[in-house]
Amino acid sequence: MSSKIKLYGKLFEQLLLPTKKEQQERTPTILTEHDIPPLANIINFLNHKDKDIFYLIWVANKTQTDLVHLMNRSQPSLSYDIKRIKKRIKFICFLHASFPLFAEWLEKDAHDLLTQEQIMVLTLMFFTSSYSQSARVSKMKPTKVRYIFNKTRAILKTEKPDIFNIFTEVKINLNLVRRTYLRKRYYWSNQLKYA
Repeated sequence: MSSKIKLYGKLFEQLLLPTKKEQQERTPTILTEHDIPPLANIINFLNHKDKDIFYLIWVANKTQTDLVHLMNRSQPSLSYDIKRIKKRIKFICFLHASFPLFAEWLEKDAHDLLTQEQIMVLTLMFFTSSYSQSARVSKMKPTKVRYIFNKTRAILKTEKPDIFNIFTEVKINLNLVRRTYLRKRYYWSNQLKYA
């Protein structure tokens, strides 16, 4: 399991946009079709639009100019999406790599340090990185989830710095796992729009 996580991390750390010279020569990028199956669990966190961009850039070796024409998009908008996709994938790889440490801590030491409510909020935030989504699942208000999350992080800072660092990354990357929006009392997820 850990060797797979290391493989995922190394592959995604190497994700680079092709240089202008590579684009002209059409040399293959770092990922090949052979690399994709083991990464499926991570790539599945992307919505359909982002998956299309991912495959076209990093597997089919299309240039941004090609995508502008194929997808009828502006170049700045496409460039923003590519940066966002890379950031999202790297964060999801970080969560995959952090999961064994977090799971072991939950099983052995968490109950000695935190309340059930605090553990629930941390677990939900680990898997969603969203106050809104965590609030919906826990049936709390997002403000209460945020308060408990920040209070728990303050406890972890002194008592369990390695777990604190995981949740510092979660706080920096809020809503990256799955974006959720509140519209008129209903929650909408960008994952569901494309399903």
